[in-house]
Amino acid sequence: MKKIKAFLSVVAIAVALSSALAVTMTRGGPAPSMFSYTAKWICLPIDQFTPPLGATGLGLVPGEYLTDINVHNPSFSTTTLNVTKDFIISIPEFDLETGVVARQINTSRVFASTLLGPDAAMRIDCTEILHLFHAGPGLKGFVRLTTTTDKLYVVAEYAARALNSTASCGINLCPTTGISLDVEKIPAVPFVP
Repeated sequence: MKKIKAFLSVVAIAVALSSALAVTMTRGGPAPSMFSYTAKWICLPIDQFTPPLGATGLGLVPGEYLTDINVHNPSFSTTTLNVTKDFIISIPEFDLETGVVARQINTSRVFASTLLGPDAAMRIDCTEILHLFHAGPGLKGFVRLTTTTDKLYVVAEYAARALNSTASCGINLCPTTGISLDVEKIPAVPFVP
């Protein structure tokens, strides 16, 4: 009798597990074929042509702000990945005439792509971002990296140098009141176009 009860318990557990697996597979559908990694960027380098108070136009305290996004393909296979980079500028909500934040493809969005070989790494920095937008310093927004794997290592580094807004700046010499560096790992999410 104990053997029959034990057998029925095992059968009940097996049925429950297979039902749960079937429900999970049905709800989940096919595995995603594309993944994205979205990172925030801020680009406001300070040099002899940029006053330190330019940060206030971006909603920031006076200072220098730089972003460096590092991407590593850890695969040791022969797979070279196509990584699509979709950059978009964040715009102030109060600048809108309609009151609706709408997608602005022509003026505030840029697409680029890079082939990333096995065990290769690249970085996306403010020099590239400002060049792509044909803009001077003073932009912030997002970049979405899209590729066929969720195994990339994507890390964003945010550096800031606070400036003394009451002091005058010489060529490349603005008095600083502090610096900071923040590092953030960017997770992969299934990409839905």
